[in-house]
Amino acid sequence: KNIFSIGYAHAVYSKGHMYLKRQHGVKLPSPSVLAVTGKVAEKRFIFEGFNKELIFVVGSPRYDIARKRNTLNLKKHGELNSKLSLLFIVGIGYEMVHFAKLLVKNTDLAINYNIAIRRSFHSWKDEQDQAAMLLKKNKISYKFADGALLEEIDVADIILFESTSSSFQASLMGKLIIQIQLSDVLNTNFFENDKDMDPMLHCKSSNELKEKLIFINNLSE
Repeated sequence: KNIFSIGYAHAVYSKGHMYLKRQHGVKLPSPSVLAVTGKVAEKRFIFEGFNKELIFVVGSPRYDIARKRNTLNLKKHGELNSKLSLLFIVGIGYEMVHFAKLLVKNTDLAINYNIAIRRSFHSWKDEQDQAAMLLKKNKISYKFADGALLEEIDVADIILFESTSSSFQASLMGKLIIQIQLSDVLNTNFFENDKDMDPMLHCKSSNELKEKLIFINNLSE
């Protein structure tokens, strides 16, 4: 039967997936029209041969939900707990290991700020357990943020991250976000007209992170 169908691609897929490597000579099922999250995804499917006229950029529901959920301002000094709350969201599991080492080398961070860590729930369990043991061994105080993502973002003042797209959800919710370079990375820029965009806060060292946190903390006075 000729049934009209709509496909929604929530991400741009890598050629590393085995089913894509084996698609040569095989006609895969294809929707009548395809909804994608943005221009990069649109270009990716055009490159793969999908008809441009049948691709519609609709955005991502999770970003739309985040944008409508504007949250609290920074804590004001004089409140019951005036220390700023920092939420580190793990994108790839090994990031937690690097972040744990950063906290161990800079113990003042856990003293001056309320630290929360949201683990990656998809993989890298052993590495994240290793990071948790390192923090426990060195008596680093932190909270394991295992609640609903948007609720955990709600109660934080500043979001720390290295690679997760959850940071963009936080930004749309009105939160300050700081990208920390915990490992050697190859940066790529997927944004068009990026010269018109204000750069996000980015730290390449623990000293840079501390400086930015002090600056932000002073803004809340």
